[in-house]
Amino acid sequence: MMQKRTRIKLVRRQPPRHGRELCHVFGFSLVELVVVIAISGIIAAIVGVFIVRPIQGYEAQVRRAELVDQAESALRRMQREIRRALPNSVRVVDEGTGNGRVLEILPAIDGGRYRESPPGNAAARLSFTTADTDFDILGNLLCTTSPAITGPCGTYNTSGYWVSIYNLGQTGADAYAGANVITAGSTITIGSNGAADGISDHISISPGFRFSFQSPNQRFFIVQPPVSYVCNTAARTLTRYQGYALTANQTSIDTDAELAALTPAANVGRIADNVVAPCTIVYSPGTTARSGLVTIGITVRDATTNEEVRLLHQIHVDNVP
Repeated sequence: MMQKRTRIKLVRRQPPRHGRELCHVFGFSLVELVVVIAISGIIAAIVGVFIVRPIQGYEAQVRRAELVDQAESALRRMQREIRRALPNSVRVVDEGTGNGRVLEILPAIDGGRYRESPPGNAAARLSFTTADTDFDILGNLLCTTSPAITGPCGTYNTSGYWVSIYNLGQTGADAYAGANVITAGSTITIGSNGAADGISDHISISPGFRFSFQSPNQRFFIVQPPVSYVCNTAARTLTRYQGYALTANQTSIDTDAELAALTPAANVGRIADNVVAPCTIVYSPGTTARSGLVTIGITVRDATTNEEVRLLHQIHVDNVP
């Protein structure tokens, strides 16, 4: 009897005719995602420690530089004007409401030596016995020798400029009081090369004026209206005023309100903000053998961080009249 054999035929399955292929999709588990977030946070925190500190240091350095620049700019401007002030014209008082200090000066914008003795035309020498209307000087003023100086030279021929000789800042010889040492309400005219020698300048004063005191060095100065700096720590400001009339008593113009009422608005300027106590302005007149000395200390505070910077300047003043 014959046994029947069974054959098994292996058939390879063909991919679907529509072209689709099977693929496997992989993803993250929730545990893996949490671990990644935790590690990333640790790395960010470590990196932040090294980045934040330098950024904070840079911001602090910029803030301090701005404070120093503000105070330094104010002090240097005051320094320039004090150094060219009329001799013995610096005066300082407490701010009227008790919140700072006030500095006042008379800016001298030009000057030289007047002719009082021979040689030269006798009529063109400065007389101290009568009201004189004109006199020769030795050499030339800056405004007639430097083409670059266009401002003062053109404005000398108007009122608002004065000639001062031998101001001592004392009773009877005080320019602020208009007594004996500074012309009052005069028009100053500069004649270039108008002196008797044909080289030096000539000054005319209208109306004439009698100077009571002779300068030992025959010095004279052309002076502008007064300048005041008010350091008000209550308002946290340092303000400059110029263009008001000569005032004998400084305590009558020792606040922002009093000076603002007398000064044209165009001549009022804010020099520094955020100025706090202590604001120090001290003046030592000096002696005949030693220059005067102005000491100014300004404290500026940052409004956000309350960080403060204090700068101190000392300025020598030539008080030789």
